[in-house]
Amino acid sequence: MTDVILINAPIALYYDEQDKEKNYLSDGDEWSFYPINLLYIASYLIQHGHSVKVIDPTAYGLTLNDIWLQVVREKPKIIGITCMTPSTQSAVQIARELKKFNIPIVLGGIHITNDPDFIRRFPYFDYGVVGDGERVFYEIMQGKHLKGVIYAPRIEQLDTLPFPARHLVDTSKYRRPEMYKWEVFSEGILASRGCPYSCSFCSIVQTGQPVRFRSAKNIVDEMCTVYEKCKGNFTFNDDCFTLSKRHTIELCQEILDRGLKCSFIISTRVNCIDDEILFWLRKAGCKNISFGVESGSDRIRNEVCGKGLTDATIKKGIKLCQKHGISASLFIMIGFPTETKEDLEKTVKISVKLNADYIGVHRTTPYPNSRIWQQAIREKKIPSDLVDQWASGKRGRSFKKAWMFYTPDGFTDQDMINYKRKAYLRFYFSFKWLMKNFFRWVRHPIRMAYTDLKLFKVLPTVIKTGGTKGQFS
Repeated sequence: MTDVILINAPIALYYDEQDKEKNYLSDGDEWSFYPINLLYIASYLIQHGHSVKVIDPTAYGLTLNDIWLQVVREKPKIIGITCMTPSTQSAVQIARELKKFNIPIVLGGIHITNDPDFIRRFPYFDYGVVGDGERVFYEIMQGKHLKGVIYAPRIEQLDTLPFPARHLVDTSKYRRPEMYKWEVFSEGILASRGCPYSCSFCSIVQTGQPVRFRSAKNIVDEMCTVYEKCKGNFTFNDDCFTLSKRHTIELCQEILDRGLKCSFIISTRVNCIDDEILFWLRKAGCKNISFGVESGSDRIRNEVCGKGLTDATIKKGIKLCQKHGISASLFIMIGFPTETKEDLEKTVKISVKLNADYIGVHRTTPYPNSRIWQQAIREKKIPSDLVDQWASGKRGRSFKKAWMFYTPDGFTDQDMINYKRKAYLRFYFSFKWLMKNFFRWVRHPIRMAYTDLKLFKVLPTVIKTGGTKGQFS
């Protein structure tokens, strides 16, 4: 028996093995990273004397029937389900099925935080937790909360939380298809929680503030617990890693003082780096930084997205990264309100123009609580009950087919796909990119084997569809 079962609601949920064999449902890339939010809750509950089991259906290839059987076998006192908006349909299906056991069910995750009314519309959940779930989940088990939506107080002192209970998952299950069998899994780390910015397409604008940082010592203590297992390979999953210059440098110094030989990647904004930060990042082992650029048009990027970044600022940031031997990746998006053909052409060209090292291209996707979601509803580009249509199954079972993107006036969905494809081809087949990387490959053939060769493994699908196999947007 287990006191608590925590379930990571999958984007694609199959009823049984026969259903899995007959139907293919795109699951995005959610099997690339273990559900660290559940592992934090699990470790907190374990610290307070409870036994916990984590079920991650996508990574382990589990069906709804498998989940049902595990609940029968474990006989938990309470069940927790976390879900994003794309996984609301499976969360509802799982909760509806498990409701038969008369076990309290708690819903957490980004969707309920952005849509607290969800559990009223889908009354299969006893509790909905908005915000940090560790302490509140424990309090629910102690009977301290009435059923319904609970607004969790922010956990200000993140160092007080135990490290994620990684022993509850098999990290070998979390591998992207382009990874080589001999590659070492990169452990995910959260050095902070929150983001102070307010991009129009982001669904966590109302929930991301204020930013809370863990101490450098606490972060590196956690890194040491998995250092041998991951061979020093880490991915920092913070929304904006270098928000605090002091904190960033302290963390890098702590890594160096402990004598750790690390290789890690981060995401941040180009206005949150400078020479000194990059010097310390490179010295501590940072190999790649991803920047959200969104559009090649200054007008779209700043007036529509709210990024507050000019081409000159982005170009300077990329140059600084390359000066310090850190590769720069750009994330760009296709399809914003008021976007014109001229704006889209600028977006297609920006990655080559700014001499980036890698790019990722996505379609603009309205999600609840974002300003673009609200605008898309006002403009009748999406129905106001899109979430309910999807979660109830009225739009089918494939999120990739069911969800609706933002398509600017005068364009079609196919136009957006074509621009995505064009952006990828323009960048990765540009003479500038090929020549830059040819000489890098000659000088560092191991780097080519570890990184760039994997690009070519997914290239045929990108050329054909404008994205990787599982990519939703």
